[in-house]
Amino acid sequence: MLGNMDHLQSDDLNIFMEYGTGNSKRYINVTKLHMELGPSLCTSLPGFHALTGCDYNPPFFQKGKIRPYKILIKNKSYQKALTDLGVAHITGSRDEILPILEAFVCEIYGYINLSNINAARFQKFCTTYKADTEDEPFKKALKNCDPSTLPPCKAELQQYLLRTQYITSIWRNAYLRFPSSLTPNRNGWALNEDTLDFHWFDGDCIPQSVFDAVFHDNNKQNDIGNVIADDAEDDEADTDESEEDSDSSDEGASTDEE
Repeated sequence: MLGNMDHLQSDDLNIFMEYGTGNSKRYINVTKLHMELGPSLCTSLPGFHALTGCDYNPPFFQKGKIRPYKILIKNKSYQKALTDLGVAHITGSRDEILPILEAFVCEIYGYINLSNINAARFQKFCTTYKADTEDEPFKKALKNCDPSTLPPCKAELQQYLLRTQYITSIWRNAYLRFPSSLTPNRNGWALNEDTLDFHWFDGDCIPQSVFDAVFHDNNKQNDIGNVIADDAEDDEADTDESEEDSDSSDEGASTDEE
């Protein structure tokens, strides 16, 4: 409701919202709340809700809404970007808005001076997994470490922001008969037969060079394991042959004595 107060045709209207049930029922003066918060913040709230997690878009892991909201109320640029996101498909300003929202996500994860989500992700990774010395092996033993705390990569965030735009375009224009001309397909979702599934990202999940390195390392470990197993079988076979030769020698010596 706050996000659409600017669409009212009259400034003399007082809008109230009924909240609660029974003895806890009360009426919230939406008009007064809108005046106190200001139109810039209010019009950004639909986009903010879609960005930080709603019924149609998963939230960032363990980030909630309180910290992001505190960041939002101090930054007019983020407010404007979230407001304009609802009509970005009409104005053609999406390419200018998405980098601003990417910087907002970086700040949500605590990286104020970064505007590239991949750089923030790398910084978070180094903070968690960085070796203490140059000689320390790459495979580091960690306790209570959850990779879900890493920021999303840029490819994943791109689809996330497309879903945010689609949702915001509907909420910000809910007063219209046809709120949005966008479709879910290719805006963060993929249509598979009669079902809409999340389209998480475009391209490979990891760079091909990293995949080759991991695949090569796994094959190398398997080859080493196979060699060890073969050597063990050869040693066992040699032991059996030695025991057979020893038994034959003992039998020959007994025959000579007789």
